[in-house]
Amino acid sequence: MLTPISVIIPTWNRRRQVTDLVRRLLARQRSSDFECIVVDDGSTDGTDVSLGRLAQSDDRLLVVRQDHAGVSIARNLGAAHAVGTWLVFLDSDDEPDDDWIATYRSLLWTGVDLAFTGQRRRSPDGTISFREPTDPGLAFGNIVGLWQAGSFAVSAELFATVGGYQPGLSFSENTDLALRVAQHHELFPVLSVFDPSPHITVNIRPDRYEAARRYASAVHILDRHRRRLQKQPVLLATYEAMAGVAAERLGERAEASMHLRRAVRANPIDLRHTARLVRASTRPARR
Repeated sequence: MLTPISVIIPTWNRRRQVTDLVRRLLARQRSSDFECIVVDDGSTDGTDVSLGRLAQSDDRLLVVRQDHAGVSIARNLGAAHAVGTWLVFLDSDDEPDDDWIATYRSLLWTGVDLAFTGQRRRSPDGTISFREPTDPGLAFGNIVGLWQAGSFAVSAELFATVGGYQPGLSFSENTDLALRVAQHHELFPVLSVFDPSPHITVNIRPDRYEAARRYASAVHILDRHRRRLQKQPVLLATYEAMAGVAAERLGERAEASMHLRRAVRANPIDLRHTARLVRASTRPARR
């Protein structure tokens, strides 16, 4: 029988969270015609053993293991094993509602390439906020969406056509994917639909600023998508500032100043960019 939806979950050393998530998915989703693919990204905490037990009792679960290579490569590996017409991605601590898959089924069977839903966001202090799909602007082809794991589904064909996730990216990887979909959309219109209601709760992890990771991701976005970002100068300035702040944290004064000057030129109204440039130019480098 055709499997409409493949749920792909990358995980790394989060045995308890991912085991609980998979158990809930298999037991509580109102729609049962889906497959769940967990990509164990080189965990050393017994994740493979726990998931292996679940897979023995439910043939909807497939567990794939790889050496630790990061979330983007893990998601691509899951997609390579998927047989579903559409792909949905989860993080290992997400909490999808019982109607999460059924909602995507009802949206996707309208013949679209993309479907989006709203989400609840639980902060580390327990506060709940809500986000819903919005129009992110010209750079993203004005496709109303919410490009975060658990809040979008993409056809397997479109995912493969745009090249999947960029290997090596572990920050802004969904932004990069969205920008490539927008580029494809200019030549081959992409059909999309959205439900603004939340159908998943996303747990926001305590912020741990990793300068090297943010710098690499921001520079990739700028190098690959600069022409698209120029359609939205405020967004271009944001990524230049992200690269500049990260470079300054890494002690790369020249790189920091270059990116922050570009941020000021792109969006001179935002005085935060000017303040960052002054700070990077005057205080000692940090390592």
